[in-house]
Amino acid sequence: MKKPIFLFCITCFGFSACQNNQKAQVKESLNVAPPVNISNQGESPVMKFAENSKDFGKITEGDSIVYVYKFTNVGGKDLVINHASASCGCTVPEWPKEPIKPNEKGEIKVVFRSINKKGMQNKTVSVYANTKPEVNSISFQVEVLPKPGQMNN
Repeated sequence: MKKPIFLFCITCFGFSACQNNQKAQVKESLNVAPPVNISNQGESPVMKFAENSKDFGKITEGDSIVYVYKFTNVGGKDLVINHASASCGCTVPEWPKEPIKPNEKGEIKVVFRSINKKGMQNKTVSVYANTKPEVNSISFQVEVLPKPGQMNN
């Protein structure tokens, strides 16, 4: 009776030691840095804005603002803007339809119409491109004052 229990204990101990060794090997393999493929570094396009946020101060209701956000493709591949959309219909973006080569500059023109937009306005334009991350944001704020002679509603 003692022999089977003894053999059972030795078997369990051996099995446990084997598993611990495998865990140690897996743990060691996780600590090893993956090989770096230098040829892939810098290949993605990157939008770098000269200014991605703008404060226009105060304007009078009914006035429009036209502003051009300038950017450079600082990545290693052509930058393609697929779409740009604003957080509100009062803001309309225009973006280049042709690819922007590495180290070349581009512009996104944004028009804000303040009709029926009184008070502080914070607007964002999302620019969808072949960058990582895909969405690049530009924004502005402006306080829209009522036309002279109108009451604050």
